Amino acid sequence: MLKPGQYILILLGVLGLVMVRYFEQDLFYDPLMFFFQGDYRTQELPPIDAFAFGQSLILRFFLNMVFGLLLIKGWFQKISLVQFTILIGLVFFLVLAIALIFLLTYYQVGHYHQLFYVRRFLIHPIIILILLPAFYFYQPQ
Repeated sequence: MLKPGQYILILLGVLGLVMVRYFEQDLFYDPLMFFFQGDYRTQELPPIDAFAFGQSLILRFFLNMVFGLLLIKGWFQKISLVQFTILIGLVFFLVLAIALIFLLTYYQVGHYHQLFYVRRFLIHPIIILILLPAFYFYQPQ
């Protein structure tokens, strides 16, 4: 049975993730958001301020991780799972950030699917959504 403190952590985590998604256009610089909403298959990439885009990407990933960690801490109450999530998150961020830089540098017009999905993994809490059920099934009954 969950305790009231756990419910508060879970609620903060879920609300935080929802608010990051809801206010994404106001909080974060992402010219690729509008690019991928249109007919991007035949267009060049829009001009991107690399410094602002990098800062925005790091901030968004960090906020998603913090709210995801609140969710995991509230649900499972194990610091080892929180530490493991931090480690997995950092590894995924480093690998995906390097892949994103490479894809932005050496893109070809019309071949944006890899760029789309790498960016998607960085800006959305997909890692948290994968780890939550994994941790749930990992727990001994």
